[in-house]
Amino acid sequence: TNPQEIRNNIFATSRGETLSKNKIGGCKIAPLPRSQKCYFGFLLVYIIIKNMTDYSKEDYYKRKAREEKYPSRSIYKLKEIDAKYHLIKKGDFILDFGCAPRSWLLYISKKVGGGKVIGVDIDDIKIELPKNARFLKKDMMKLRATDLVKEGRKFQVVVSDSAPLTSGIEFMDVEGSLELSEKALEIAKDVLETGGNFLKGRSFCPHCK
Repeated sequence: TNPQEIRNNIFATSRGETLSKNKIGGCKIAPLPRSQKCYFGFLLVYIIIKNMTDYSKEDYYKRKAREEKYPSRSIYKLKEIDAKYHLIKKGDFILDFGCAPRSWLLYISKKVGGGKVIGVDIDDIKIELPKNARFLKKDMMKLRATDLVKEGRKFQVVVSDSAPLTSGIEFMDVEGSLELSEKALEIAKDVLETGGNFLKGRSFCPHCK
């Protein structure tokens, strides 16, 4: 059902008219008392407008990422944080957890210039890496600090936008997300130099702030 058809059905319902199929979006609608019809109509109008606004915003950043040759719109989340807190500097040695599909990795590699970035992910990244980037295909949960620190060199910044494969079962997805966050922090404590920066993308937890 397209948005215009849904709107027409809503306004018809709010005016007290009878819909021929008595459906919206393929779902049957129980007859409403007259006093509730107007409220029902305005509520659904609000939901549709909100969803269309969210979709337009999401679509804008997807298009922008595509135009700027980034694989995903998550780049703009990192870009905004970096602009505000100046986390990433030229010459930095940076560790990027959960680097697939690689937007953060590409942004960081450009920003550090003569520095270097190491990306870690359990999934492959199907791009030619920039000269100052290296990729490790590893399960983050099995990773050790000794796998990352070579020749005594530590990182100036550790970032993580890692996320678990979602199951649709909320408590399991939240637990998986929190485990990855804790693991990233655990490793960051061992591999960051004194005064270094750690950034973790928002965890999959609707109750966490």
